[in-house]
Amino acid sequence: MGVGDEIHSDIWGPAPVETINRKEYYVSFTDDHSRFTKIYLLRTKSEAFDSYCSFKAWLQTQHNHPIKKFHTDRGGEYLSNEFSNHLRKTGTIRRLTVHDTPEYNGVTERLNRTLMEKVRAMLHDSQLPRFLWGEALNYAVYVKNRTWTRSLKDSTPFETLTGSKPNLSNMHPWGAKVWVHDTGGTKLDGRAKLGRWVGFDEESAAHRVYWPEKRSVTVERSVRFVDDEEVVVRGVTVPFEGEIPGFDKLDNDNQPFSPQLPIPNPNTQPSSTESSDPTVETGGVEPDTNPPGEPASTDDKGG
Repeated sequence: MGVGDEIHSDIWGPAPVETINRKEYYVSFTDDHSRFTKIYLLRTKSEAFDSYCSFKAWLQTQHNHPIKKFHTDRGGEYLSNEFSNHLRKTGTIRRLTVHDTPEYNGVTERLNRTLMEKVRAMLHDSQLPRFLWGEALNYAVYVKNRTWTRSLKDSTPFETLTGSKPNLSNMHPWGAKVWVHDTGGTKLDGRAKLGRWVGFDEESAAHRVYWPEKRSVTVERSVRFVDDEEVVVRGVTVPFEGEIPGFDKLDNDNQPFSPQLPIPNPNTQPSSTESSDPTVETGGVEPDTNPPGEPASTDDKGG
């Protein structure tokens, strides 16, 4: 068995919502030898034949492998005269499952289940709208092709197909916040805009960014991923986006100023109506008893 000896295909859909580009279906093509998968988003099932021709040309031109067997279910989109005549002219053997036996097309059935589980997880985790399921699906396939699978012992689909190990150093959570360089606007405007990262654009070797305010996706090259981790300053958890008053000052140790609780005055006695235990209701801190306008007394004359 080699690449192109048998290709598994299936169509999934219709989706509960259309994609941002009004697509409702997708068709997948998976090579049995490498388990490498390519998908194409469709508006209608009738576009399946054009997608097959695109996949066939890609496999032949880029990897020099013809398609010898084509394995599908008995969906009408695969049994059209156009599809059948094309397979016959190119010498491609058709393999069809018997009706009501989807398990005999198990490669694509398992693929659909796995991919849609990933898509649901990404949409839930990112809290992005469901019409971005097509973007999430493309990224799920990208990750699937570059990670280990049970059918391949010590390789990945990408490495089996191309002979090169995949580069995973540029992987990021789907839906992550990114700053995108922007040269528009006036001289006083910012030079970056905040968007959401929804994957790679392989045709441009760039990033795909979703803009919530525009409800659109663009291809961008100059992006910087936002670090959402929090920092701890003197035991106080402070988000990067937050700001604590006084942190622009420095104390004697040249460290950021941290607001302190007032120091109890040991000469002040609690009133008869108050508890003798200073930790009750006051958290161990007694109120300042100095009259308004007078500074608090201190034993440290040196300041």
